[in-house]
Amino acid sequence: MSKRQAYDVNFKMEVLAVAEKCSNREAGRRFAIDESLVRRWRQNKSKLEEAYSQPTEAKKKKLGSGRKSYLPTFDTELAGKYAHGREKQQNQSPSNIIQVCLSLTSRSASNQSPINTLTQVSHNDGICNIVLHNSKKRNSLSASMLDELKQNLTEASFNKDVQVIILSASGPVFSAGHNLKELLAEEGREFHEQLFKSCSEVMCLVQDIDIPVISQVRGLATAAGCQLIASCDLTIASENAKFATPGVSIGLFCSTPAVAIARALPRKIAMQMLLTAEPITAQEALTHGLVNKVVPDEKLEETTLGIAKRLCTFSRPVVALGKRCFYEQITKPRDEAYRIAESAMVHNLSYSDAQEGIKAFLEKRKPNWTHS
Repeated sequence: MSKRQAYDVNFKMEVLAVAEKCSNREAGRRFAIDESLVRRWRQNKSKLEEAYSQPTEAKKKKLGSGRKSYLPTFDTELAGKYAHGREKQQNQSPSNIIQVCLSLTSRSASNQSPINTLTQVSHNDGICNIVLHNSKKRNSLSASMLDELKQNLTEASFNKDVQVIILSASGPVFSAGHNLKELLAEEGREFHEQLFKSCSEVMCLVQDIDIPVISQVRGLATAAGCQLIASCDLTIASENAKFATPGVSIGLFCSTPAVAIARALPRKIAMQMLLTAEPITAQEALTHGLVNKVVPDEKLEETTLGIAKRLCTFSRPVVALGKRCFYEQITKPRDEAYRIAESAMVHNLSYSDAQEGIKAFLEKRKPNWTHS
């Protein structure tokens, strides 16, 4: 773990502590979803304190002149107090506080190379592209990859300019699932518990964040890789894509992938995949509802981007409300689901964009969204 990463973890812990003091604890809870940061901070606290307790000149000498940007240039406690004071003065939500604190880091981080090494992130016209970028390891969902995905998804969810996420992968394989070397007994039970917990957190986060997540799949998606695309809101696949949960063939049943797959596929099909370890084709995945579209490989990016751009034409808070309501009601009994949806509809009508959209339709004009 680099000193820069350790410092970032410590900083985010400070920010979380500020958010927890605020009246709206929901935003603080959403930020706390990234439990890998909490775990990593605890495990490396002593190293972190040692790394940043030395005089500035000593730290510069130790890190080298070419890495001055890795040195913190402000005090996290003061940053937290500053943000908390702004919250009291401006009645900001914790998510705004987090943005204030994170903006303080950008001054010292502006000249740094991205911390991400296993994923690539880019933004364009409201679309956040997250690319699994470890094709040499078949884009396996290692502990480090999961940590980066959590960071990517969390940061995108707090970026008000982002309206949709496209999740794709480099290389011929979308994701081969967990890194099997991390599943050997030598790693220990505690590590394995944390690994599967972290994986579940990523899958839940995909559905818990406010913005839609579209997976763009070419090649093979197996085990936890298949779990990831099953967790996404929409999936566009190329004709050569295949999906499998082959864990039983190596003596490790795909129990956690089954959670997502059983919610995306009919029960018999899900059990067929889990019990036989045989892959299904993209067309079979389309037939059974695991993916939304199957297109020629050369049309994959164009088709996915077209859907993403369409989602960007809608009101961000309205889409967020609809996504939250969908996942909240989908597992509930019918009558309770209707009560949840009724409440969401009434609340939706209080949005400025809802009233603008209704008036625009009646007046036969395009709506002018204010995203409020």
